[in-house]
Amino acid sequence: MSPLVVRPESPQDGPRIERLLDESFGQDRQARGVYALRAPDRHIPGLAYVGVDTTGQVQGTLRFWPLQVNGQNNDQAGDPAAVLLGPIAIAKAHQGKGYAAILIQRGLSDAAAFGYGLCFLVTDTPQVYRRYAFTNAQSRFALPVDLGPKKSFLLMELKRGALSLWPDGAVLGAVA
Repeated sequence: MSPLVVRPESPQDGPRIERLLDESFGQDRQARGVYALRAPDRHIPGLAYVGVDTTGQVQGTLRFWPLQVNGQNNDQAGDPAAVLLGPIAIAKAHQGKGYAAILIQRGLSDAAAFGYGLCFLVTDTPQVYRRYAFTNAQSRFALPVDLGPKKSFLLMELKRGALSLWPDGAVLGAVA
């Protein structure tokens, strides 16, 4: 089977993306704490991707969301402060083939190119994301919601030195 082709998300992909997310995370997914960091319909259009199969059908999705740090959208240099990676979903028939990694690598590369300094992630499988250089964020940043005991809150620097621009205890929030 040939690999998925990654392309930017388009408006007509919306219904299939919603079905993929419901299949992966449940129809009650928007009640989860992490959604407090995702302003409705405010994902970053230039950092929203789908993976399509050879028939052109969407089989994977990845989005990034802008975050404020201590109420600021930009860091001290004026670059975008931070993004939240996720959700990422791959259709069951395509799981375990490395397609999520393809989407993640493309997204992280593009987020860095867009000037974002930090990338955050909420997951129940932190070991998967260590290979991308994600580390524990809970000791440095605070969230406006409780994620629950099974969730890990991770971060990675997209721009060297970006972490040093924010004090310990800085609070993340959704960009409205």
